[in-house]
Amino acid sequence: MNPAFHSDGVAAGKLLPPGNANPGMACGPVLGTEFGSTAVAAVEKSFAKGLREIWRKHWDTLGTQLLTAALGLVSGVLAPRLLGPAGRGELAAVTLWPLTLAFLAMLGMDRAAAYFAAKGRPAASFGISPVATTCLVVGLVQSLIVLAVGAFLIPSALRGYGAHAVWLGLLFLASAPFVLLGQPLASLLLGHQDMPGYNLFRLIPPVTYSFAVLALFVRKLPSVSAIVAFELAGLVLAGFMVAWLVRARLEPAWKWDPRITAAMLKYGAKTQAGGVSNFLNQRLDQLLMSLFLPPAPLGIYVVAVAFADGLWIIPRGIGYVTLADSANMEGQGAWRVARRSLLLTTLCLIPSAAALWVLIPRLVPMLFGGQFAGAVLPCRILIPGSCAMGLATVLFEAARGINHPEIPAYAEGASLMVTAVLLALLLKPYGITGAALASSVAYTVTLGIAAWLLIRVARVVRP
Repeated sequence: MNPAFHSDGVAAGKLLPPGNANPGMACGPVLGTEFGSTAVAAVEKSFAKGLREIWRKHWDTLGTQLLTAALGLVSGVLAPRLLGPAGRGELAAVTLWPLTLAFLAMLGMDRAAAYFAAKGRPAASFGISPVATTCLVVGLVQSLIVLAVGAFLIPSALRGYGAHAVWLGLLFLASAPFVLLGQPLASLLLGHQDMPGYNLFRLIPPVTYSFAVLALFVRKLPSVSAIVAFELAGLVLAGFMVAWLVRARLEPAWKWDPRITAAMLKYGAKTQAGGVSNFLNQRLDQLLMSLFLPPAPLGIYVVAVAFADGLWIIPRGIGYVTLADSANMEGQGAWRVARRSLLLTTLCLIPSAAALWVLIPRLVPMLFGGQFAGAVLPCRILIPGSCAMGLATVLFEAARGINHPEIPAYAEGASLMVTAVLLALLLKPYGITGAALASSVAYTVTLGIAAWLLIRVARVVRP
């Protein structure tokens, strides 16, 4: 890679570990003295100020996460009630396979686009145009590959669901180009800290999907086909919208630069390994269920996962902010962003997880009826792992922001092996309960490895 890129995070700027961010942190032995008390107060004041700054600057992103959660709650309740366990399972299988193929082909270009578009990073000296051009060219190639592979794979994967499900899967495959082109373009806005534009892109698909489910529920039309069509329309609309926003706000020109392309692909390859492992850790259980179990158990498990995944809503929003802020900072600033984001995530997760654990036995029958009662135990098993994964999500984005995208790859790769082994042992004898246990253990392993690796990085870069 061209030396100007400073692909080594240490070369780009000394990154101080959390312990060096505030000199008062070194006063542990004298906490009983006036100096120690003053230092502790200074640290507490610094954290509080940092949390207020995160909220002031990024209330729109956290608000988007809350709105997404609200929409997910509405559609997550109405879709199972409308379709029943079998219909909800069919919808999950039909949409999961095309989106899986698109994600596997992404090659980390979304994170690479955000990193290289960030203000103050090495690629900024080349402008936005070569970064945007790379996103378009790579996205077009990826789209052609996914369409070809999907046309061959989806009929085999969904043959147990019948010819109609196969047709819907192939129809939804048309969303792949809009995902592969739209997400990297949206990440250009993220890299430039244009959070309103990025959040608009993120909101369009869930709004469209929720509207479709609500309309069908009101009219009492349990149609998987209609929901798939509206979900596809939302992804298409979001793709066109983000293309217009990038053109209007960033004004990129067509400029091909092989150095930028090589640097983005190298960065993307590092983050892709972790991204693929993360995706498979979250969806391998459902993919295997779609192959080996009837639609009804999959539909019940989807409800359990939807509740547990709700704990990730705020951590994901904080993660987006963490990547954008840390990628625009050097040294101590990037580490401060990571620490503050992790603290804010913890403060959000503890009460929400406790509330979900207590309320889930009442929520499932109240919202979905007795036919989904089997989702309670898997959801409770998933709650500790979801909390761990929420914290790991923030650590991953912090690692990407300080140019260490390999950390998520290592953590998720190890966790994926745990997932695969546990699913092989637990899925057949224990069904959806075994799948929940496998996922929860794997998520916890992910957090432990990510934290350990970041601590090692902090020690290595200590001056």
